[in-house]
Amino acid sequence: MLNHHQAIRAAMAELAAALDRASPDFGLLAPARLRLSRASAERSRFLEKLALPRLRAEGDPAIAPQLDRLTEDFARRRLASSDHVATWTTRAIEADWPGYRAASQRIRAMMEERIQLEARILYPPLRDLPAL
Repeated sequence: MLNHHQAIRAAMAELAAALDRASPDFGLLAPARLRLSRASAERSRFLEKLALPRLRAEGDPAIAPQLDRLTEDFARRRLASSDHVATWTTRAIEADWPGYRAASQRIRAMMEERIQLEARILYPPLRDLPAL
């Protein structure tokens, strides 16, 4: 789990660096966005296919409500992220660079908040299970 979070944070830092320009440089921006999307998708697959099912089957049943909360929260955040990607096309970014930079900051803050939530809820019980 920690590796997934580190990959997402590294991709967010790369994106932040690409956003720290006066105008869009799609040679930097496009690969940074792709890396972040891929890192996030890999973390999502890990959670949905391995971590959450295993915690539900082998973990302390008392954490089930927290796992349900994570699942519900994930659906809400996934929708916000999908909307962000659909809204901020290359053309939209070129037309409103300051707006995109602000929107990207909000999405990255949302992602960091999610990482912290996952760490708080998942790191302790995952440490108690044999390696995934």
